[in-house]
Amino acid sequence: MLDALHAIYGVMARPTRTFERIRDSGRHYLPYAAFVTATILILNAASGLKVLFTSPGQPMPDALALFTIMSFGALAQTVFLVCAYYAGRRMGGNQDWRKVFAVLMYANAIVLVPAALGMIDTYVGVPEYALIAQVIHIPFGIWYIAVLVVAARAVNTFSMWRSIKLVILASLPVVAMVLAISAFTLMMLLGQIIL
Repeated sequence: MLDALHAIYGVMARPTRTFERIRDSGRHYLPYAAFVTATILILNAASGLKVLFTSPGQPMPDALALFTIMSFGALAQTVFLVCAYYAGRRMGGNQDWRKVFAVLMYANAIVLVPAALGMIDTYVGVPEYALIAQVIHIPFGIWYIAVLVVAARAVNTFSMWRSIKLVILASLPVVAMVLAISAFTLMMLLGQIIL
């Protein structure tokens, strides 16, 4: 367990060495990597519930709304992982799906900080803190993409350009899902406004 927590710190401080250690050490990192991803999904779902579904005087929504938000996050993560594995394998990368999944899920450790800050911002509600929490998402988002490329490079032993290509290819289905759900939601909202 301590080694798994050390890996979270390592992703932030020394990502290449940490990802190579996870890749070379065997398969015992996969459950811990899944725990990191689940923690982020829970933090984001709790923040999303508060922002999306509550207004002054309304109670928190039921478990179905929480399940829906978490399911979309889990589905997006799974689609990305599967696409990254098969695209990487097709490009001559790592053949062991457990190692690929563990390394790419550990890259999510970068998102723990902005997810926790978003959760605090959502429930504390201090206006000055809200601005700081929103501004800090930008550098963490850029850092996350860079760490994801480093993770793809480390697990597949690719060049940087091949890793960038892999991350872009694996992200396209997720972007398509987000756009489709956004278009559906927009159509539903417009339908309510018109009627």
